[in-house]
Amino acid sequence: METLRRDLKLDILLIEETKVKPKNTSMVHKKVWKGVDLVAQSSRGLLGGLMCLWDPNKMEGREIVKFDRFYTIMLKALDIKK
Repeated sequence: METLRRDLKLDILLIEETKVKPKNTSMVHKKVWKGVDLVAQSSRGLLGGLMCLWDPNKMEGREIVKFDRFYTIMLKALDIKK
């Protein structure tokens, strides 16, 4: 997954039907996207689960509101000088 993220030059990734519990999100930091900021919504049994991951060097999570089955995230793009 890290190679795919790097090859596609992703800044943000949204995943549905993750089946991941928020307490297991440390696995994401190690295996999916190192150094990522993320928000996760629990699955219910074998259904559901949402995850939003973003590069904290390129955007900042300004406001995150979680609801029962969804969440809203306001991200601010950071001024990147090359």
